[in-house]
Amino acid sequence: MNDTPQKEGALKGLRGGWLCMRSILHVAKMPFAWLPPTIAMFLLAAPLGAPRYSWFRNVLGNRYAPGEQIHHLTQDFRTDHGTVMGQLDGWTADAAAYLGLSAILLGLLFAGGWLQLLTGTGEGSVLRRFAFGGARFFWRFGRLLLMVLLILGGLRLVLYGDLWNEWVLQRLFDVPAHDLGRLETLDSEAIKVRLGWAQDGVFALLFALVLSWATYTRARIAMHDSISVLWTGAGAAWTILRHPIATLRPLIGLFLAEALLVAAILGQGARFLDRRLMDGGGIMEVGGLFALGLAALLVGEIMRGAKYVTAVETTRSLVRPVTSPDPWHTIGGPGGPQYPVDPDEDERYGVSL
Repeated sequence: MNDTPQKEGALKGLRGGWLCMRSILHVAKMPFAWLPPTIAMFLLAAPLGAPRYSWFRNVLGNRYAPGEQIHHLTQDFRTDHGTVMGQLDGWTADAAAYLGLSAILLGLLFAGGWLQLLTGTGEGSVLRRFAFGGARFFWRFGRLLLMVLLILGGLRLVLYGDLWNEWVLQRLFDVPAHDLGRLETLDSEAIKVRLGWAQDGVFALLFALVLSWATYTRARIAMHDSISVLWTGAGAAWTILRHPIATLRPLIGLFLAEALLVAAILGQGARFLDRRLMDGGGIMEVGGLFALGLAALLVGEIMRGAKYVTAVETTRSLVRPVTSPDPWHTIGGPGGPQYPVDPDEDERYGVSL
């Protein structure tokens, strides 16, 4: 029995896993690259948290027992301050929308910084090259962001709009038009739940695929210094279609590693501290939750860098490099013939004036 295909598949899996590990280790050795973005993202929470902290400090004062409201607000507290808390929540929601947009724009800067470090040859410190890359690629990545939003909006219209209702609900499950919103004519409630799961699952899968495509497009823009986002995106999509396993498997591995660290390890720690707060914990538990939140941001930024390391290495292995003529090794006027200059050649072939 020939077991060569199984051996090749196992070797490819090991190479994919090793690429993920190597990417994480490579980024972990660059603290001056992942620490400033982590601090910047962490400080974005200050405009939301400071007003709430100030309000709670003024309201609580000496009117409530120490620790009475530390884990959850009592019903009496919510009744006494319900109106003001509603206004505070509304202001927080509006501010969070603007801060979310700021976080997205900062993410574009950080992406350019990472890719400048990974593909560029600039001079200066790590922070200087990181800032230069963020400014260099910001507008190109901004145009790519608009493309991503348009694609996701189109997918949402397809999966949660009339096309889903007509082709899936009406044609496959014979749901009448007047029951599309309630789905009461289905045979069982389980079918309704599974349809919702399928709808959300397909959208989540396509969402992840679009984000993976955007990652490889950013890598190609930085590697080839491309100006056309549309043309580069088409090339990245073609590469993913031709090599889906080689391109998507490392990103899936990084996603699983991040989920394991954040959900399994940091999440368990947060639940432990939360139970301690229910039993009457204090400043130590609150400080622990504070530290876990910062650690989650730190893990996310390291994984962001590892994702771009993976995209750059995978693209280099699959895509032929783009070569451009070196202007310092040719002689000739613009638009005319270019004559190569070889310093090792005899001087009689030099250019005389």
